[in-house]
Amino acid sequence: MAKTTGRIPISPNPKKMLNMAADVYKKHVDEGTSSPLLILDGTDWKVIGPTIEQALALHKEAEIHKRRMEAAYRERDLLVTPISKGLKASRNLLKAINKDNPRRLANWGFEVVDSVRKVKGKKAEHD
Repeated sequence: MAKTTGRIPISPNPKKMLNMAADVYKKHVDEGTSSPLLILDGTDWKVIGPTIEQALALHKEAEIHKRRMEAAYRERDLLVTPISKGLKASRNLLKAINKDNPRRLANWGFEVVDSVRKVKGKKAEHD
């Protein structure tokens, strides 16, 4: 069987990466003055090590906010669908009532666009 040099991947997932960093930092601290990480140039585990717990706490807080955000978007979407449907029906009715002067829909809060809409080189009118 061929000997492998062994791949040592570092997860792009922030939580997994931070947990791995916490394990490495713990081992570094346990090794004390005999830790091989002391010779790293440009990386000081005395500086970055203590920030790992803070980063994990912030990650946990961000995940809570993410779940709340997703729940808020789901709740919003339940409300947006009937609102959008009602808005379109209202626009269509008011446009039919004011077919000779659709600019009157601006009084209702609608944006009235007088220009012709272009669709891939062809001209088409707005709804």
